[in-house]
Amino acid sequence: MSREERLLTIDEAYAALLRFLKLYYATLGNATIADVLGDGSLAAPRNTVDPGVWDTWLEALNEITGGAFNEMAEEYHARWQTGG
Repeated sequence: MSREERLLTIDEAYAALLRFLKLYYATLGNATIADVLGDGSLAAPRNTVDPGVWDTWLEALNEITGGAFNEMAEEYHARWQTGG
């Protein structure tokens, strides 16, 4: 299974969601659910309206899965930094 096909267990998915929300709110403080939904809307595959949200999501996934998405996160960072 490739890194893009890595499936999460139901427990991992829930834990990743909670970790993402904690990271998001730690960054933005007084964000509303509308902020989360707006910033987190997909503009394209693996590309949220606010690029920082996808980065936060990958951070949460990596924390929950022990780094299973590190390579994907590194590729995203490189693309994001070059504006691609």
